[in-house]
Amino acid sequence: MPTLQLLSSAEHIAEVAAKVYAVGGEIVSITAILWALNFVASLTEKTYRCGKAVGTFYFDHLHTTTIWSLHKGYAIAKWLAIRLAAVLILGTALAIERSIHLWNNRASVVTQLNTLRNNIGDLFIYRSPLLVTNN
Repeated sequence: MPTLQLLSSAEHIAEVAAKVYAVGGEIVSITAILWALNFVASLTEKTYRCGKAVGTFYFDHLHTTTIWSLHKGYAIAKWLAIRLAAVLILGTALAIERSIHLWNNRASVVTQLNTLRNNIGDLFIYRSPLLVTNN
């Protein structure tokens, strides 16, 4: 009988150990979850403090300069856009006018271009002084 009692005691000890293990696992899980929540909360708090410090510094020292720069930048961009549009319109008008002039005088333009091409070609031709004939 003492062996039977010993087995029953061992079974009881195993049940208690399993319950303690389960409770211990739950405690570790809850501790890990609470630690993670605390970490996220402290990270959020530090991020908020950092953002508040940066925002306060910006508003106290940089805000008026930034707004002034943006206003001046907008004015410069507007001025530049107007000037570029004017140059584009003028350039288009001049290109159209010149195209019409070239089309109306195309025969004389082609003659002048051929003469210019031949003159440039003559600059690259070697003429030997020994072979020059006086014709």
